[in-house]
Amino acid sequence: MATYTKQANGITTAISIGRVAEDSYISVQIRSHKGLEIIEGAHIWIPVTEFQKLCEAAIKEAEQSAD
Repeated sequence: MATYTKQANGITTAISIGRVAEDSYISVQIRSHKGLEIIEGAHIWIPVTEFQKLCEAAIKEAEQSAD
């Protein structure tokens, strides 16, 4: 699982992404917290095939906007 963390104004936001369920799903967890208090949080599972489609669409859009 890979985690990206950013801190600003005393609030820490962490995004964790990893493969789960025999590599058929991507787990995405997003949490914002201040100290030990969780301000916001979400956890979703996305089928790997759908995640790949989202990534391909994002790459295509980025390539088109770079032209």
